[in-house]
Amino acid sequence: MLFCQFLETNTYYHLLRDARGPSAQTVSRIVQRVCEAVLTLKDEVVKWPDDTSKLAAEFFEIGGFPSVCGCLDGTHIKVHPPQEDEQSFVNRHHTYSLNVLAVAGPDLTFFYINANFPGIGSVV
Repeated sequence: MLFCQFLETNTYYHLLRDARGPSAQTVSRIVQRVCEAVLTLKDEVVKWPDDTSKLAAEFFEIGGFPSVCGCLDGTHIKVHPPQEDEQSFVNRHHTYSLNVLAVAGPDLTFFYINANFPGIGSVV
């Protein structure tokens, strides 16, 4: 839950300490360990095009940002939740949603989309 709140709020460790209880060092260790665990899954989850040699140049041409290989964004998609797990679909805005993540390339093609998770009601 600490890791999800860190990602959601992009806040400092000491503020999470004050809000949730564990020391700032513990929050730091949790964030680091979860990031490392997520990174072990990257090859299974994120699928890049076969030829990535031109991605950075194409993104630089569009926006002037160097060394960009993809655009990542997330959003909540409103849904009608299943009755047996309704509370899990409540998001921070107190509406029912799926938490959707997408990675896109410079030509607006999607490299990755994940809509497998409910609106993270338990973090609220």
